[in-house]
Amino acid sequence: MNPRAEISARVVKVLENGNYFIAGKREILVDDQKQIMQLSGVIRPYDIDQYNSIDSSKVSDARILYKTEGDVDRATKQGWGTKIVQAVWPF
Repeated sequence: MNPRAEISARVVKVLENGNYFIAGKREILVDDQKQIMQLSGVIRPYDIDQYNSIDSSKVSDARILYKTEGDVDRATKQGWGTKIVQAVWPF
């Protein structure tokens, strides 16, 4: 399986050598769970294809963040004692 995600990014700065520093963010809400993806890094202008896209393997100094926010995220961060009580407590 080859997971794939697309994130729109914009050129934040043109570097002295002609390369671009880019940054982008995407937020998706699924079942009251927010998924946040952020990307930043440096790309070469000639790596941008005819569809104005670039493969992530061509982003140098890449910083990629993926996190979730919501009930599922909060539940997974609870202490072990709380998890045990919630598992056996019917209310």
